[in-house]
Amino acid sequence: MNILQQMEQCLESIRVFNEIAGNLSKPVNYELEYKMLKSEVLEYYEASIEGSEVKQKDAVADIMVVLWGTILKHGWGSIYFKVLIEVCKSNFTKFPETADEAQQTQQKYLSEGINTTLEFNEQYQVYVIKDMDGKVLKPINFHLPQI
Repeated sequence: MNILQQMEQCLESIRVFNEIAGNLSKPVNYELEYKMLKSEVLEYYEASIEGSEVKQKDAVADIMVVLWGTILKHGWGSIYFKVLIEVCKSNFTKFPETADEAQQTQQKYLSEGINTTLEFNEQYQVYVIKDMDGKVLKPINFHLPQI
């Protein structure tokens, strides 16, 4: 079974689970979705601190199950990969191609009191701007996803 078939099998399993539970025929309970995601992310964090790769994998899988269930509950199942593709395209605009744009972006963040790091990725010939925690930041010419 190839990876696409594996994904389809998992997504169908999540759909059937939510159908059996009656989750697809009623309004989305945003509070419940938030609590479930928060719980699973906390489970991942705790497994990471503990150093348990097995528990980390389980937690990440649970996060994906809850997220896909949320997508289905909203009725977005048939279009969500298009949304994901657009978000991925947009994410790549976070990497400036010129030193000028990268430096202007760094100056913008500095004027907002945010310290950044700037690196050039030789392989992809782009700049990477991160905050001090390591989060990739949006440059001045970032493009929002068209969703």
